[in-house]
Amino acid sequence: MTFYKLESRKMARLLAILCCVTYIGSYLTRINFGAVTVEIINSMGWDKPSVSAVTTGLFITYGIGQLVSGWLCDRFSPTKIMLGGFLVSISMNLAIPFCPTIPVMTAVWCVNGFAQAMMWPPIVRILAGYCHSKDYQEASMIVTWGCSIGTLAVYLLSSLCIMISGWRLVFFVSAALATLICIGFCIFFPKIAAYAETNRRVDTAEISDAPATEKKPIEKMPRALFYVLGITLLAIVAMGALRDSITTWLPNYVSEIFNMGSEAAILSGVVLPLINIIIYPFVLKYYRRFFTNELTCAASIYAMSTVIAVILYFTYSLSAALSIFLLSAICACMHAANFMLISLLPKRFDRYGKVGLISGVVNSAVYVGSALSIWGIALIADNFGWGATIAVWTVASLAGAVFCIAVARRWGRIMNRKK
Repeated sequence: MTFYKLESRKMARLLAILCCVTYIGSYLTRINFGAVTVEIINSMGWDKPSVSAVTTGLFITYGIGQLVSGWLCDRFSPTKIMLGGFLVSISMNLAIPFCPTIPVMTAVWCVNGFAQAMMWPPIVRILAGYCHSKDYQEASMIVTWGCSIGTLAVYLLSSLCIMISGWRLVFFVSAALATLICIGFCIFFPKIAAYAETNRRVDTAEISDAPATEKKPIEKMPRALFYVLGITLLAIVAMGALRDSITTWLPNYVSEIFNMGSEAAILSGVVLPLINIIIYPFVLKYYRRFFTNELTCAASIYAMSTVIAVILYFTYSLSAALSIFLLSAICACMHAANFMLISLLPKRFDRYGKVGLISGVVNSAVYVGSALSIWGIALIADNFGWGATIAVWTVASLAGAVFCIAVARRWGRIMNRKK
């Protein structure tokens, strides 16, 4: 697939919006099972551990699929890979309401997890291919909104569908909406790509973002970069564990400490995504204003999260409002770190022809942390209490800061090296 840089910022934003809507479609067909798990348990009479295995299966295949997807989209058309994954995911959503047993459900949802992994690395590859560096940063922010908007949409859609007909309707509506999004992408993306080719510059451009017709030479990755990436992956694992464990266990935390019920579930399902939508523009401004190094910026964000976690440790049982605010702030910090390390960092590997692969690797690391948080935090909370749980969150946040700062200088030297 040939990429030509979009010279119009307006067209770059349109591409970002198109990819954002596509990512919303991915969320509609991926996290909807988790949103209706309680309803499935109540209506089908199945036990919680058995039904949760369905979501765990998706988690595992999604993480593995990220590596495959990243490798593929550096070698083949990312749009075809993404659309193929979308079609398979839509098919699995249509199939899940007809699954008679949990093992069959698990098998179908594992296929969906692998198909869903074909979404994010191709999106990053498309944005990196068509957007200049500054446009890419803004485009990444817009696409990242799709995560929070999609989460909001799933919770609202699930509640409405269950009221109307039951949990099965959620999957039919999700598949229908995703189909419309898929058709929209097929209509509008070729027009944007054609515009980029027609309006490409014919003069000599900046080497770093040259949109000329000649293909840029691919550099060999230095060995030091493998070390930097390995340490960075540890920080990403910590981020994934911290972010998703707070999102998952916040309702249980406020329920057990402050005797709150359904309000907490609504809060964690709706308020947190709203906060995350708001913070992304500020994170981008913060990065552009004070940093040129993604790892240094991420380290400062982890440090902020650590301070907040320490405050939470000493006040976690005093006030529900204060605890929810502090936990939301920590979660927001993790989303900010995610933006640095998952959205912006892979673009730097364009010079090595590894944008898609690195995008898949770092996103897979997030879900290693997420998988650990599924059972790890529950085990700690049940056996040692919420004070110990918050202490673990504090250590995870501090570890992220240490890992990032340990390799930030070397990362800066490698990325600033002349091509």
